[in-house]
Amino acid sequence: MSKWDELKKAVQKEEGAAPTLPLREVYSTFALDIADTMLDLGVALDAYKHAKSEEERRKAMTKIKELAGTIHTAVAVLYPKIEEYGHRKLKVTKDEMEAARRVYQFTMYETRELYPEDLPKAAKVVLRFLMMAGVLDVFRATKMTMRGVLD
Repeated sequence: MSKWDELKKAVQKEEGAAPTLPLREVYSTFALDIADTMLDLGVALDAYKHAKSEEERRKAMTKIKELAGTIHTAVAVLYPKIEEYGHRKLKVTKDEMEAARRVYQFTMYETRELYPEDLPKAAKVVLRFLMMAGVLDVFRATKMTMRGVLD
């Protein structure tokens, strides 16, 4: 069973069964994975934008697609709670919140078109939610600054 399967199982309560992981641990794991993914995604998007050959462009797009899974999973699990907070409380723009909604709808229902720029915006919304949930002290252990990750 993959790490993501375990996290999904922990968040979804099966008929009376308690989650297999504490919710704080689930959020902390998401925080670390999303932060790493955002940094890698930023590098991949930059490589895609400045690619000089078709081969470089193809490699960058492959990397972007690999990283997208982590963001899709986080948004799929956390978006209902994120929506409760709203964009003002999370201190994100309406555009970023809309991008997270598009990623959620695409992941859960495959009903909308997904734009490449939606993924970094959705990742930022997830990070902001995790900050509000009070679990991003995990970032101190990874020696990342909040400003560097979110800006």
